[in-house]
Amino acid sequence: NGFKGYAVNGTPADSVKIAVKSIMKVKPDIIISGINAGANVGRSLLYSGTISAATEGTFLGIPSIAISLDSLRDMDFSTSKIVAKKIVNKVINHGLPNDTLLNINVPKDVENGIKGFQVTRQGAIYFKDNFEKREDPRGRTYYWMTGEVKDTDLELESDGVAIKEGYVSITPLQLQMTNFDFIDELTKWSF
Repeated sequence: NGFKGYAVNGTPADSVKIAVKSIMKVKPDIIISGINAGANVGRSLLYSGTISAATEGTFLGIPSIAISLDSLRDMDFSTSKIVAKKIVNKVINHGLPNDTLLNINVPKDVENGIKGFQVTRQGAIYFKDNFEKREDPRGRTYYWMTGEVKDTDLELESDGVAIKEGYVSITPLQLQMTNFDFIDELTKWSF
C-alpha cells in the first residue's frame, strides 16, 4: 500500500545508526524502538535489543523511547499503540534530559483497560535460566532455554510489579552505569 521501509542485517542499535547517519537526510525528532513482544523489565534491560536501539538514539542526542508489550502469545498491540502515541506526544512537548531514555512496558490482558500510568524504577526481576539438551530430527544437538521468573520486588514503584498490577510502567533510564559507591573501595585495591 505504498509503505516503504528498510531492513538491516545487524542489531537494533545498528538500525538506528545507519538510519540516522546514512539513510535519513534530516535527524528525526524522536526514536521509538518497539513495540517489542515481551516485557523489558528488571535485569533483562541490560541485554535488550529494544533498549539498545533507544540507547543509540540517546547517544545521538535524539529523544528516545523503548516500548514493549508484556506478552509473547496472542498479542494485541492496540493498547500499546495508544500508549506509545500518548508518550511520544509528551516527550515531543516536554523533551528528555540528556543521556536519558524512557523504557515503557504495557501490561498484557488489558481486557478492561489499563489501570493507569506508573513512573517506576528498574526492578530486580530476573530469569532463572535452565537449559534442556535436545536433539532435532536430523540428530543435531541443541539447547532449549527454560526457567522461571524471579522477582524480589514487592513495591508498585518497580517496573515488573507495576505491569503485573495492570499499570503501564514508565522508567527513565540513564546511560551512566558506573558504580560510584564502589569507586573509593576499588581504588584501595593493589593492582
